[in-house]
Amino acid sequence: MLDKVINRYLLTLYGTARELPPHEFMQHALDQTRRLIPFDSGLWAVGRPAPVLEPHTIALLDQSPEMMENYTQFKERDHLAYIATQSPFRTIDHTQEVPAALRREIYHEHCRHYGIEQTLCTCSAPRPDSVLHTVVSVYRARRRDEFTTTERRLKEALFPHWIEAASLNLLLYLQSKEIEHQGQGAAVCDRFGFILHADSNFQSLLTAEWKEWDGAQLPWPIRRIVTPRRDGRRIWSGRRLTCHARPLGDAFLVTAARRDALDLLTPRQRQIAELLIQGHTYKAIARQLGLSPSTVTNYANTIYSQLKVRSKTELAALLLPGGRGAGGPRR
Repeated sequence: MLDKVINRYLLTLYGTARELPPHEFMQHALDQTRRLIPFDSGLWAVGRPAPVLEPHTIALLDQSPEMMENYTQFKERDHLAYIATQSPFRTIDHTQEVPAALRREIYHEHCRHYGIEQTLCTCSAPRPDSVLHTVVSVYRARRRDEFTTTERRLKEALFPHWIEAASLNLLLYLQSKEIEHQGQGAAVCDRFGFILHADSNFQSLLTAEWKEWDGAQLPWPIRRIVTPRRDGRRIWSGRRLTCHARPLGDAFLVTAARRDALDLLTPRQRQIAELLIQGHTYKAIARQLGLSPSTVTNYANTIYSQLKVRSKTELAALLLPGGRGAGGPRR
């Protein structure tokens, strides 16, 4: 009977991974798990160990955000978290594996204020292309209501499914986004620029721009668009790439695309380039814009040099629809 319940649970888990946005999926998966392992509140976090887990992305179920804010002052002394990160994919019962003397301080100053009397904690190891760990903890609010060995083993067995379902959820979310330009790539990143999932186009575009990029964290120039800025801008433009970021819960959807050739020009240069490919002569452009013919000639020479073309014909091939404009100037 339990096998049938677990099978139905897993079908629901992977089904919701296909339907929900990432910032809703983790919380929903925790809530559904209560049908198999009763608990009062829970946490699903992704982050890096330093030396215990430093959460970057957090989903809380029936817990106040204040709980995590208060936790920061105790995290270096959290022996449960340390044991969990040193024992990946093994579910730790804090009452069984953390000596009472070592958990006394964090209990009196933190846990009891947030209804955390019993805890099961499981932590992953990072993927080969990442430095991030996932941790899932479930809590009970009554001291005598201990988790059973069966419940601990069940959570341990389900944990890899949560990791895989979350990865599938991110992948499908990226695939569902409309691609505005051919060759555009996308990734979901946390607020520190660590990549939770990226499609192959995104990886290729960034590797072409930064040859030594290891794929784990956004390169520093782009990383700034996922950190708070006074002007609220979340756009970065480089020589060959344009990147945009938008919030996705407490993570970010980051898109990358090759810059159009026109993006490399100033507004005045773009204006003159468009008139040139329409067939206007230098003198006609000069009259229309109130410039001298020699100034227009200088602009045209700069445009040709910058875009690495030699004539109006090549300029038109680069800038007009169906040309190479989406791929930038020829090399």
